[in-house]
Amino acid sequence: DATSIAAATPPTETVVEVVLPPPPQPRPEVVFSAPTAGETDAERAGPIRIQFSRDMDGRTFANRVRVSYTGQAAPDAPPPPAFTVRYVEGNRALEVRFAAPLDRYRTVKVDLLEGILSNVDNQPLPPYSLTFTTGG
Repeated sequence: DATSIAAATPPTETVVEVVLPPPPQPRPEVVFSAPTAGETDAERAGPIRIQFSRDMDGRTFANRVRVSYTGQAAPDAPPPPAFTVRYVEGNRALEVRFAAPLDRYRTVKVDLLEGILSNVDNQPLPPYSLTFTTGG
């Protein structure tokens, strides 16, 4: 049983600062390509450009870009010409340039393979394929 009541001092408040990590950025994705997917009569000698939604780590494109012809062709048909890739940071775009024009009227497939990463947080680009047909 209580016998008396007296004023007490309030407890001191402790301020706890909670720092939450920033929310994860969305995964990068392809937002544009030239030529476009499914395009027919694409230019044979021009570069292929693939633009991304986020800044990418240009070093991660090495050995992760594959170009091939698809569909029926003569058994002795040559593969696509040698190519180089270059990531252009200002445009967030990959450029694929060929040493010689692509074959006429061929379906070309460009694959971006697993292991390509965004620049800031290393989010992976899902594997991507672009298919188009060259003109004459």
